Amino acid sequence: RYNDVAYLITCEYQLDPIGNQLPEKTERKVYANSFSISATATQAAALTGLVPECELQIRTVEYNGEQLIRYRGIEMDLAVVDRSGQFTRLAAGKKASNE
Repeated sequence: RYNDVAYLITCEYQLDPIGNQLPEKTERKVYANSFSISATATQAAALTGLVPECELQIRTVEYNGEQLIRYRGIEMDLAVVDRSGQFTRLAAGKKASNE
């Protein structure tokens, strides 16, 4: 029962005519199950400077090492990737700041 949709994002850099590196993002739609954010994901996110926003489960064959994800309209960094057989859990968050 995959009742949510997320977009895994790959980011490659291309040079513009004057030599600046510009990010070129490509999104890929995957179906996911949403879970409560675990204590492990919260701790791992904090260690990488992220505030955890979501924890999702997808099929392992759908994950190709992406480090960005868009879920419910919010683009986030992946803090934890836990591969366990045919399922992979992704914990994602936004960068923490003092704002």
